[in-house]
Amino acid sequence: MKRLTPAALTLAAFFAAAALYAQTRPTLPRPGTKPPPAKPTTQTKPSVKNVKPVVLPAPKPQAPPPKTAPVAQKVVQKIEPPAKPLEPANNEDPDYYPYGKRMTRASTTQGVLWTLTGDAQLLHKETKFLSDTVLYNEDNKIASAPGKLRMEDPQNTLTSDSGVAYYKKELRYADMTGDVKIIARPKPDDPKATPKSLRKEFKNPVTITCDKLRYWWKQKRAFTDTNVKITFRHKEKDWTITGGSLEYFGNDERALIKGSVVAVNDKGERILSDTADIILKEGAEKLILEPILKGTIIKGDKEDEGDGRP
Repeated sequence: MKRLTPAALTLAAFFAAAALYAQTRPTLPRPGTKPPPAKPTTQTKPSVKNVKPVVLPAPKPQAPPPKTAPVAQKVVQKIEPPAKPLEPANNEDPDYYPYGKRMTRASTTQGVLWTLTGDAQLLHKETKFLSDTVLYNEDNKIASAPGKLRMEDPQNTLTSDSGVAYYKKELRYADMTGDVKIIARPKPDDPKATPKSLRKEFKNPVTITCDKLRYWWKQKRAFTDTNVKITFRHKEKDWTITGGSLEYFGNDERALIKGSVVAVNDKGERILSDTADIILKEGAEKLILEPILKGTIIKGDKEDEGDGRP
């Protein structure tokens, strides 16, 4: 067998590579000829078989925006005041009579509001609620005096720094606050009173002071438990009595003080007791201090000895 020389091997490898290149080389169009159209490529669509649809979570319901309450238009009506405060003609008349030198009536979200200024007052039956400015809500029947207040009826005058009165039928009381004072006037003398009646000893009114007070004007009854002090004249002596609480019964003409009672008079006498019962009723006037704890016991007439009445 004839062996190939290295030169022959090199030449054979060259011709083999040229033939391979000719097979893989892209065919270029001849100059001046159009290139053949490109064969369309076919793409296979992805199969949707057995593909689960994607379920998006439902959006959470959102709370509606808060509704803002409509702002009611405040309608102010100026009222021409009467020449003088009105008074009820009979029991069928309304429960209140507003008066002031300047009067307005306004519709508000809180109700119909009266604003009375200048010698302002509300009258219910025989009780007056007086101040320089009085505000009265016609719907809830509440009156307030932001400044100095005075309440009056034929038997009592009450004053305070401020106060609120509740005119609903089931309430009808006033809360008075700050430097409260009651001036209690005994009822007129009874012409049938006995000659020995002590009514003349109570010709001066009784004065009660405290820090705050609740007053039911229909019953003429009051209660307080703050710094109570009462001053009055009895059997030619001026008395001052202090205690922890006070109940005042105007219709019965009686004041009852309880708790750490201290009674002193202008004669230098001083008595300590648990209660002081002061009765102003015509023909039955009494000052009863019991039980007497310490001090000077003031004995009255022989029939009063030993019963705690100074």
